[in-house]
Amino acid sequence: MLTGNFSYQLKEAPFIYESFHYFPQSWTYDLPKTKIMTIGGKYQNIPYGITADVNYHVADHLPVYPGKASPYVTTGVENIFVFHAANRHSVVGLHFDNDVWYTYTTTNGYVRQTYPRLVTRSSIYYENRLFKKALWFSLGVDLRYRYPNNAPYYDPFLGAFYPTYTTNKSSPILDIFLNVKIKTVRIFLKVDNLTSALGGKGYYSAYQYPAADVSFKGGVRWRFYE
Repeated sequence: MLTGNFSYQLKEAPFIYESFHYFPQSWTYDLPKTKIMTIGGKYQNIPYGITADVNYHVADHLPVYPGKASPYVTTGVENIFVFHAANRHSVVGLHFDNDVWYTYTTTNGYVRQTYPRLVTRSSIYYENRLFKKALWFSLGVDLRYRYPNNAPYYDPFLGAFYPTYTTNKSSPILDIFLNVKIKTVRIFLKVDNLTSALGGKGYYSAYQYPAADVSFKGGVRWRFYE
């Protein structure tokens, strides 16, 4: 199955980028509107569990707030290609799911300096139903990897990223999970970032944001009616 998509956005820069007054920082701008055009296509073969898609983005006048400096908008048009391929395969309850995203930009602009070029995610898990299908469970692992890139800084006040031009160390992130469902009761157990316990410490999720070490999560949800 083949599908296509097209979108065009024309929007104002956030208000705080245009007007801000708080000592010692102060600015007033009349920034141009941000323009983003997206053209893409997707191929999906459900029986074989294969998906592939590509999106081409043209971005102009992206707003950037570089920390303690004054905000600005990018002046060069950026051309971005995002390629994605995925598979969903299973053999007698054993599932193999994989996703790969590759981002290519024609210019050394904001997008290249902020977003990783390559991101992968793989999941291997086994699921089955036992006791006359009254109990369902899945047990497996997730492995994620982000290609080292210039570490972006995240501003929680604006909810935005901006480039820092500092190389970001990256390590694979391995999670282990167990999901159980008994009628209307759901139970989940998960170990996040097991890699850090195996020597994968000292890296950051963003500039000056250390990645969380290994942690354990669990929960129960009971729905009285379903």
